[in-house]
Order: sequence, then C-alpha cells, then structure tokens
Amino acid sequence: MKLVTLAEIASGGMGSVELARAVDGRLAGQLLAVKRLNEPIAQDPDFVAMFLDEAWMTYALNHPNVAAALAWATDERGQFLGIELVQGISLARLIKEAQANKEPFAERTVAFIGSQICAGLIAAHSLTGTTGEPLGLVHRDLSPANLLVSFDGVVKIIDFGIARAEERITHTRTGQMKGKPAYMAPEQQRPGTVDLRADLFSFGVCMFELLTGRRPWTQKGAFDVMMAIATTEPPSLAELRPNLNPDLVTIVHKCLQKKPADRYSSAAEIKALLDDWLVKKGFAADDQKSLENFVIRNSAPQLKWFERAIAGDLQKEQELTFKDLEEQIDEAREGKVKKRPPVRPAAGRAPSMRPPPAATQPMAAYTGDAQPTNVVAPGALPRPAPLPTTAFPAVDAPVGLGGTQFMGNSPVPSGSIPPPPPGPPPPGPGGAVGLGGTQFLGASPLPSGSIPPPPMGPPPGPPPPGGRMASIPPPSPGANVDALAATAMASEGLPLPPNLSGSSPGILSGSSPGILSGSSPNALAGSSPGSARSPFEARTVAPLVPAKPVAPQGSAGKIALILIMIFVPLIGLGVGAWVYYSSPPAKGPGLAPAAPAPKKK
Repeated sequence: MKLVTLAEIASGGMGSVELARAVDGRLAGQLLAVKRLNEPIAQDPDFVAMFLDEAWMTYALNHPNVAAALAWATDERGQFLGIELVQGISLARLIKEAQANKEPFAERTVAFIGSQICAGLIAAHSLTGTTGEPLGLVHRDLSPANLLVSFDGVVKIIDFGIARAEERITHTRTGQMKGKPAYMAPEQQRPGTVDLRADLFSFGVCMFELLTGRRPWTQKGAFDVMMAIATTEPPSLAELRPNLNPDLVTIVHKCLQKKPADRYSSAAEIKALLDDWLVKKGFAADDQKSLENFVIRNSAPQLKWFERAIAGDLQKEQELTFKDLEEQIDEAREGKVKKRPPVRPAAGRAPSMRPPPAATQPMAAYTGDAQPTNVVAPGALPRPAPLPTTAFPAVDAPVGLGGTQFMGNSPVPSGSIPPPPPGPPPPGPGGAVGLGGTQFLGASPLPSGSIPPPPMGPPPGPPPPGGRMASIPPPSPGANVDALAATAMASEGLPLPPNLSGSSPGILSGSSPGILSGSSPNALAGSSPGSARSPFEARTVAPLVPAKPVAPQGSAGKIALILIMIFVPLIGLGVGAWVYYSSPPAKGPGLAPAAPAPKKK
C-alpha cells in the first residue's frame, strides 16, 4: 500500500504519527493516522512486539468508540500501523481549553462523554479469542490524553500499546508499572495481575477531572501521588462543585474506591446508570449535537489545521505540526515566547540536507540552435594566472617547528617572509644535542628579533634529593658562563665535570651566537631528531655531580612555631575560663538584680 504524507501530527522519542492518504489498495483515497517507530526503537524486539500487540488488539476491537486499526504493512521507510483518523482533539486538550475559556463542562456533557467511554471499555473487556474464551483485555493507561473527541461529538479510545491481554506477545516484567501514576488504581501500583476494575478506577479519575477541572490527587512527584492514591481519600465532589447532581457524585466516588471489590463490577453497569440519568433529564435526544458544538467552540485553531492538512497545504517539512500548534497556543496564553526548535523529520524519513530555498531569477528562453543565455562553453573563459611562488632552499628533511612540518616550496608570495640566513652544514649522525636533550634548529622560518631574548645563564632547578647545587651568580652580558660555573663549583668544593674543564665557549656560553643569545634567530626548539642545524659544534652537557647529603636547616624552628600555634590558644582559653568562673556576678543595666539574702529572725 502506498501512502502520501500530508502533515505530521506529533513526534517523540519513540516514534511519530502522521496524517496520510492511501493512494492504492483497498483503502485508496482514505485518510489515516500512520504510526511509525523511530529507527533505533524499530531495532528493539520488545518495542516491535508491543507495536504488533497494539495492531492486532486494535484491529480486533471493531467498535465506534475505539479508534480502529485499518492497515499494517511495511514500506520503504519501515513498518507502520494505519489507524482511523480522528479529526478532533484529545480530552486533555478539551479540558484545558474549557478552563481557559471559563466554560466548565455541563453535567449532561460529562454524562454523555462517560457513557461513550464505557461503551468502548465494554468492547475491550468483553473481547474473546477464536475459541470463545475471554482474553481479559485491560487498557491500563486510560487517561484524558488517550481519549479523543472528534469535531462531530464522538469519543474514541486510543493507544492499546500497553494493554494487558492473555494472548499478547509481550508481558510486563515483575515489578514494572504501566500507565500514568495520577490515573492508576492502587492495585496497579503493586506487583501482580490486574483486572478490568483497574480501568474503572481510571475512568473515575477522568470523570472527576471533567466535573471539577482538577485531578483527585494533585501531588507533583510520581511517588507522592501514588502514595496519596493508596493512603488518602479523594476530596468531596459536592464541596468542589456545589449543586452537583448526587447521582453523578455517587458514580464517581464508587469508581474511586481503594479496593476493587468496592467498585462497580463492569463498565456496563456504569453505562446503564449514566444512560438512565440522561433519559430522566431529557438530554438523550441531542447529546451528540451539544458535545459537537462544545468541542468546536473550544478548538477553532485545531479545526483549521485539519482543513489545511487535508487540502495538502502542510506537506512541506518545515510546516507546523499539530503538536507544535497546541504548544504555541499554550505559550501565547501564558505570555511566553520560546525559540522554536528545528522541526525534526518524521520517523524513518532521512533528514533533509537541502539549503532553504533562495530567490531565483527566471532564465531566458532557449531559442533555435544557439546556446542558452549565460551558458559558456568549456574552455571559453581564460584560466586565471597562478599565484607567484618563492622557491625556498631545499632541505634534507622537512623542518619541524613544535611538530609542524614546513614544505620546501610555499604558496605565499615572495617577500612576505624574509629568507632564512644560510646556516652551516647539518651535524653528523650523532645529531646536535641541546640543553636537556632538546634539539635546536640552525635555520628558523621566523625573522630575527621576533622572539625576546631569554634571561642569561642556565635555568634554575631544585636541588637533588639529599644534595646541593653550586650557586652560580647571574652573569653579565658578554661574560663566559663556563668560566663562572667552573669558578663557583671549585669554591664549593665540587668536582668539575669534563665539559667545563676546557676553555672553549660552548652551549652555556653567553657570547656564542646560539641558544641563549637574543641576537640570533637560531634559538627555536624543534622536536624532530636529525632536522636541527646549529652554528656551533655540538657537545653534551654533563650533569652536575651531587655533593654529600647535608641535613636540612631550620627544622627545630618549624617545630617550635607549630607548638606555639597549638598551645598559646589553649592557654588563653584556660585563663579566660578561670577568670570567668572566679569573678563575682556583674551588676549593671539590663541585668536582673540578685535576690536579697533571707533575714534572720
């Protein structure tokens, strides 16, 4: 069966509901509400089984007050369930709109809605199998959100996805609840099986809300509302709505009894009472017309949306969905302006990657054999001239700057970066070793003077564990750092390392145009072995030999300071307590005078 999607009704984390029209097959031309599972959910066997359960149970319930299942098939977008399209709004939305318009439900309207709900429950509870045995079908999620009211005054029950039945494919795990907490019967909150009387409790909550505009238990949290349902009685209908007919009060309160045995035994019993009340009051003749007018008065935007959707005016992806429409109504009523989220594609539909349509200019008409307007044959336009390039000197390997590789030929125009000064030939296989094993580049791609000179002298470091280091004074510019280091180490009684025994300037020499000199562009550290060039001869700096361990100074002073900080506050507290308890009670303004001593007789 081929479908044409006309609009999106709603979408969520599990799936979406679309308004579509069948274009072939036995349902050709008929409007459907098409339910689809989202792609990740469609891969879960449990959700697919629940989907199948809803399909066969809804298909078996052929009743005017139950939304019928009309098709179950698979197309290029995956599995879908085609349900009878109910052009109307949910009972939850009708309650909200009636409150906003200050138009409470009339008693006759509530009784007529309740009678239709009971008719749908009778069909569900009496469903039998192929051999005639009852299936024990229980909806378990009866609430105003799962009750639709059409624009012609007909109530239909929807969403049997979590209904309980003996023949269903999926079964509720032990300890797992199904349904909305505010409408659940007390026995439905506990582990174990439930029967049709759980639906009658939910029916009573719906009737209570229709008559008063609020639920019997209004706690916010799910746990709190379940505890209230199990332990507290509902408020009195007669107090919340004075002058309410006593027959309706009795019906609702009996449905809300804690024990299933204290409720009605079936939905048929409740329907008979409601129908008799309507006949006695003389309302049975035009009940449906009265409900139809009530729905239309409180759902004009939704009625207009359905008219546009059926006409095909909402087929574009960015058009307003039915759910978005009702959210906009709530926001406008509350005076809130929210940023609309991007419209998500329906389940199974790939997101559109097309940019938004832009204004286009009409194209000139094609005449004769001439080429169309604004069309240029290949090769007719001149090729743009290539950008000028500068050939840098070839290097043996890519030069690295902090791990970044530089190419031999750069597309940057010549003259924007000055060429690097020529350096001496690369070192031998041993490589140039810098300070602490860091490699130094002889040719830097940055111009001279772009990096400020670092401070002169070797970098300071902490003393080795248990030892000490030679104290080297900061050298003046142009001084021989090697000689200063050798002199300082000799004065400290430390042996001279081999690299300081000579007199040639080396790595630590401030007069050498190398590592620590700010006048040379050759102080950039690279990380690629073998790619460094140095203007001086490379050699290794031997580590300083630690001296004998010397005991740390100042330990006794630290201990004494800690003891003073501990004992001085304690002594102060002790002195204060002694003074307080040894002094006589003070007398002054605001203090009660001391009681006089008894006189001797």
